[in-house]
Amino acid sequence: MFAVCLLLLAGTVAIWSVFTDGSDPGRFHLRGVTVVSASVIVFALCVEHLGLAITTFVSFMIAALGTSETRWIEVTIVAAIFTTASILLFVYGLSLQFSIFPRFMMQ
Repeated sequence: MFAVCLLLLAGTVAIWSVFTDGSDPGRFHLRGVTVVSASVIVFALCVEHLGLAITTFVSFMIAALGTSETRWIEVTIVAAIFTTASILLFVYGLSLQFSIFPRFMMQ
C-alpha cells in the first residue's frame, strides 16, 4: 500500500513538473554525490573491522568533504554527537550486535 502511494506521488510530481515553468535547476555538482557515495562504501567496508564508533565518525567526516562550505569545528562536534547517538541507538537501544571499538582496542 505504501509503495503504491509513493508511486502515485512520484508520478504526480513528474507530471506536474512537465507542465510547470520554473527556474533552471542549475549546475550539477558531482563532488557531493561522489564523496557521499564513497563515505557509504567506507562505512560498509570498515564497520566490521574498526567498530561502530570509529567507522561512523570517519564516514561522517568523509561525507563532510562533499561541499566546500564545510566548517570543520562544527562538523567535528556534530560527528561526535552523531557517533554517540548511533552507539546509543543501535547497540544499547536496539541491542544489535555491533562492536563499538575494534578488537585491538578492546584487549
